[in-house]
This record gives sequence, C-alpha cells and structure tokens, in this order.
Amino acid sequence: MSPVPVVLSAVPTLFGPDGALDPDANRALYKLVAGLVDGLFVAGTTGEFPALEDAERLSLFELALAEAGPDRVIAHIGAPRSAPRASPRSRPTTCPRVPTS
Repeated sequence: MSPVPVVLSAVPTLFGPDGALDPDANRALYKLVAGLVDGLFVAGTTGEFPALEDAERLSLFELALAEAGPDRVIAHIGAPRSAPRASPRSRPTTCPRVPTS
C-alpha cells in the first residue's frame, strides 16, 4: 500500500430489520472493504448521516479502526455543528483523519 491512500470507499452503514445499528454486519463489511481499497470513509457518507446518533457514529469509528487501522479510516462527522460532539478528536479514539464539513 502506498503511504497516502489512493482508493477510498464511502462505506454504507448497515442497520438491522428493527432499524438499529448492526455492529456485527458493519464490522464484517469494514473487514471486507478494507481488503479491497486503501481507505474507508465511515459513518454517514452514503446518506445515513441524519439517522445516526453521536454514540452510534463513534461506535462505527471504533469498528472501522479495529478492522482497517487509524491510517486507513476517515471519520465522517457531518455538519460543523455536530463536530464538537462527534469528533473522535474529542473522544478516546485514534482516528487522525476527520473531515469537518
């Protein structure tokens, strides 16, 4: 892999039939996609952002970090208004790439 990611994938967030976040399905998807691309853009990049609570978003960041590592995960935190609450930089996590808009 090159030092700078070349191919990034916006990974959808998976929910169960009851509408709740499905951690196991998301973990499996992150593992699959991490084996195919250079980096993952996680938690809201495919239109599900309004459906995610801050805690769910942080959970997705942690799952992605566990499967792909901190140099390969970009944490989508959405609108600047939610950045202070949802940013991995304000929580105990190690995700160095955080777009704020």
